[in-house]
Amino acid sequence: MNRPAVVRDFCISLLSHEVVEKCLLLLVNTRHQLIHHEEASRGTLNQTAVYPREIAATALRHNAWGVILAHNHPSGLAQPSLADIQLTQQLRRGLALLDIRLVDHIIVAGATAISLAELGKL
Repeated sequence: MNRPAVVRDFCISLLSHEVVEKCLLLLVNTRHQLIHHEEASRGTLNQTAVYPREIAATALRHNAWGVILAHNHPSGLAQPSLADIQLTQQLRRGLALLDIRLVDHIIVAGATAISLAELGKL
């Protein structure tokens, strides 16, 4: 998970076929190696609830150095919404208090994936 293209391809393989919004949590160590991944939430056609407290608890439980959040947009539009950006910034700040880094937030729409880190939205 040390190259953005690898992360995007992995997230596309897990989320591109989903018909409802689904959020994944990818946990990495200091070398950006994947140590755990799980579904953080499953929602409806256009939204899913993500709870920073639960993400932090999972990261701590697995002794993760960093977190990559990924979710899909079943609409086919990969552009981040205002809610996506706000969640990303809130999660980054909250995890930083626990010395956990938010490495990226990936949005998948079909065969396309957008990195909020690459967009400068972290």
